[in-house]
Amino acid sequence: MGDGLFDIPRYEPERIEKLPEKKSRNSFLEKAKERAAKRRLQEPLPEKEPEKRKTKAEPVNDIKTEVENLSINRDEEDIKTEIIEENHEPEEPEDFKIFDNIQAQKKKRLAASFPRWCENPEVIDGDFTNLPPLEELHEFLDETIYKNLEAMNFTTVFPVQRAIIPELLKRGPPRDLAVQAPTGSGKTITFLVPIVQKLMQRAIPAIRALIVLPTRELAKQVYDVMLELIKDTKLTGMIIGGATSLEQECNKLIQTIGGKKYATCDIIIATPGRLMDHLDSGMDLTRLRYLVVDEADRMRGAWLEKLEQKTNRALVQKLLFSATLASDPQFLSSLKLRFPKLYTSGWTQPAGLTEEMIRYGRLDEKPRIIRSLIKEDTRALIFVNSNESAVALDKLLKKSGMRSESIAGALENWQRTNAIKKFKKGKISAIICTDVVARGLDLDCCNTVINYDVALSAATHVHRSGRTARAGSAGVCITLCQLKHKPYFFMMKELGRTFIQRSSKLELKEEPMEE
Repeated sequence: MGDGLFDIPRYEPERIEKLPEKKSRNSFLEKAKERAAKRRLQEPLPEKEPEKRKTKAEPVNDIKTEVENLSINRDEEDIKTEIIEENHEPEEPEDFKIFDNIQAQKKKRLAASFPRWCENPEVIDGDFTNLPPLEELHEFLDETIYKNLEAMNFTTVFPVQRAIIPELLKRGPPRDLAVQAPTGSGKTITFLVPIVQKLMQRAIPAIRALIVLPTRELAKQVYDVMLELIKDTKLTGMIIGGATSLEQECNKLIQTIGGKKYATCDIIIATPGRLMDHLDSGMDLTRLRYLVVDEADRMRGAWLEKLEQKTNRALVQKLLFSATLASDPQFLSSLKLRFPKLYTSGWTQPAGLTEEMIRYGRLDEKPRIIRSLIKEDTRALIFVNSNESAVALDKLLKKSGMRSESIAGALENWQRTNAIKKFKKGKISAIICTDVVARGLDLDCCNTVINYDVALSAATHVHRSGRTARAGSAGVCITLCQLKHKPYFFMMKELGRTFIQRSSKLELKEEPMEE
């Protein structure tokens, strides 16, 4: 046949014999021998054993034969190992563990524990019924400060003040303090009085105390108390919260005399955002002695790390205050406190506070319940979980004839201040707000807190309910819950609080609400 394109080759035995042979087992053995020899060259040589004395019964030729046999046996073992490695998949090592439940392992790895200094805290009595008179602190206080407290109508000493003020005024090396006390328990006076008394004898002005608070409203409240407390002393203070421009605040903080810059105040009250701006602009904190962080559990951020870079850590005493301070172990561990001591009064229900829960079926029932709860003598803070909800609820309540204002995050500072002034004077009956805006507000006239939206955590509920029943006075915290809403029950159980359950049908009126 020709060599055409469609020719089919015939079976020819002599042609098959000429084909290349498949690799035999010997070729694998040769390659295994080569790899074993390379590996032996790379292995460290064994230590030489002491040679035994040769005897007549042990000829030299027999010894050489045994050595050769040993090397041959070793080569065969290495070859067998290489063959197994080529023909079989490697087995898993015995010490390798497979984690079946990955999520459980993540939870176990992320579980945080409280620092050791939190294990044995000093317990603060939460009883406001039999408060000791102000004269009990007379022996610890300077006469000027004592007179200023009397002028501010302070007649009694709260439990947290009784425990912390003598601790901060005593002599000895300073140690950092973390204080967990209910809202309205007198924490502002607790840290201001020792700071003012210890700085009264300073020689030249310098920033020696820094008080950081989460909101401008709370910073303004602390600033007003400080001004009353430093009367008839040579101390000066200033608030930096964004009410004026950064350039104006910097000019007030520093004055130039003879070509040198000098600080003009001793105590700075600031919010974290504006404090970061001043740290970037070169604020001098080398003489800082006291750092107070109020509402400390909500004050995370880069400002604290940058502040530590600007201060002398050996001189600064940190004082942390919050109603829910011991609820976050990771945050407490990251604060890097020096010889810290924890004071706590727990999450017990404050004296004078009544917890109530009202269930509703439909969402359109909630505004009607709110309108029925607000009476002529009611001064209520209504909490929602978003700024949009605050504005919408305020419009809805105003249409029904209620005197209310919202202080959502979009408002200007003067608008919030104006709303709070109206609330204090009784011109409006309710303020609708979020947790961020209302945190730390000191409103003695507030007798009712209404949770239009259930708080997202137990700590948040503590701060909300703390806006009323301050310093042992009477107050009520009302929470609106859906019929099948169980988180509220778990929250109350976690806080160890009791509550009264009320029916929404008794609160509703038949008058229609405009949407």
